[in-house]
Amino acid sequence: MKPTIHPQYYDIVISPSPEVMDYAIALSEKIFQYGAPWKLGRDHYIPHLSLYHIPVLPSLLENVSRELKLIAGAQEPQILHTTDIELVGHNGLQLMVQKIPWLVQLHEKVLERLLPHYDWAYEQREGKKLWSDLVRFSPKGMELFKKYGTPLAEEAFRPHISLARVANPEMREAILRDLPLKRFDFSANRLVVYELGENHTCQRKIAEFPFGQGYVKPDSSPTETLDKK
Repeated sequence: MKPTIHPQYYDIVISPSPEVMDYAIALSEKIFQYGAPWKLGRDHYIPHLSLYHIPVLPSLLENVSRELKLIAGAQEPQILHTTDIELVGHNGLQLMVQKIPWLVQLHEKVLERLLPHYDWAYEQREGKKLWSDLVRFSPKGMELFKKYGTPLAEEAFRPHISLARVANPEMREAILRDLPLKRFDFSANRLVVYELGENHTCQRKIAEFPFGQGYVKPDSSPTETLDKK
């Protein structure tokens, strides 16, 4: 299945370790066998821990790169911990990550520094509704969306790795019982930027910003800053 890419819509994330990535992909593959519309992989639908989803105009990408480099350069690598697999919303399954104070502070810093670069005209220009499912069914979600451009902020920030969306929500309990639970510790050592696709899935790596070092170019990226498209 060829993924849909939303141009100029990005996710600022922490990438899990190879071990956690393999585990998330294996869980997603198992869920996919029950009829999920997509599954995680290494080239598309890439496992990640989201910090901020943000549409950005091409003219502001260099500013965003500069802010991310400053944020990452001031961080030291931290150990994160996966916890449980949870049912989320009406059809989601997520591998949760412990919400330690450092992770909350990093999330808040990314929002604070990037919010001035948020493209508030994106929905109207592209004809896309961002977060329509979460925003429409939650007054608090609408309040957060109007403030940050995302409903997943403040107390609604729950660190996780999305595994799949289930085609038949009535099957979720049975699927959850069929998933082997393992817990991992992994190192968070860089910010990564991805282009987003359907259901806020990460589809293509754009840039990496290692903690304490500034910017380095990922092997898969042909540029040294966020692509201008």
